[in-house]
Amino acid sequence: MRRLCIILTILALLVAVAGHPTLARNNNVEYETWNTERLSGDNVWTQCSQGMWGGIVYALALSPDYATDRILFAGTWGGGVFKSTDGGASWNAMNTGLTNLYVPALALSPNYLTDHTLFAGIYYSGVFKSTDSGASWSAVNTGLTDLRVYDLALALGYDTDHTLFAGTAGGGVFKSTDGGASWSAVNTGLTNLSVLFLALSPGYDTDHTLFAGTAGGGVFKSTDGGASWSAMNTGLTDLNVRAVALSPSYTADHTLFAGTRDGVFKSTDGGASWNRMITGFT
Repeated sequence: MRRLCIILTILALLVAVAGHPTLARNNNVEYETWNTERLSGDNVWTQCSQGMWGGIVYALALSPDYATDRILFAGTWGGGVFKSTDGGASWNAMNTGLTNLYVPALALSPNYLTDHTLFAGIYYSGVFKSTDSGASWSAVNTGLTDLRVYDLALALGYDTDHTLFAGTAGGGVFKSTDGGASWSAVNTGLTNLSVLFLALSPGYDTDHTLFAGTAGGGVFKSTDGGASWSAMNTGLTDLNVRAVALSPSYTADHTLFAGTRDGVFKSTDGGASWNRMITGFT
């Protein structure tokens, strides 16, 4: 059962991206339930939403130590943040301190096991931080001039460099190097400021590389920690990029994927060129 819940969380991540607030929002939907569904082969989907209420799931974040602690968080559109400590079998609302319950982004510290730190991107309310595993939240918005936060991304070395990024609806990308205490816009070369998704290289600590998926501007790449950006759209047939995923071996294979309304695209040269990969899509 727990293994199936893990599978469900992966699918829900894709659903969350596909339903981003600028692109497909339905505020009248109170909650979208999951029905058990048999897919190809013998795979079975099991609903894992006991105790959850109040909105479509837009974001999911798993503990780095999920294999042993079974902790994951869900950000919902209208219900706030929910936490599960049993692999999704049950959930509890964790909204103390949040001033808005529309949560399209969540990010956990890579050192969550010891620092208990996570961040929530709240649409129209900015970034909130918890240092007690979600029990309480505080706004951390100094310097953040666009509070419509779509996505958050933490550096793998966050426990030492305290670096994180926020993608916003119209203010582009913001960077913090003090754990969210202050923010600066880092948009040089970023010609589209509606940033739906952010993805950091697994080798960010040394290569300082990150990607931004935008609404209408395609994919942008930075190799200097966000100081400057370049469009990387050769081969993309849809510039509304709602998801970006990098290979765990990106530093060696330079492989990444982009999700668009026109399907999935793959690059094996660090984003310099893209090929559409839709065999099997219906």
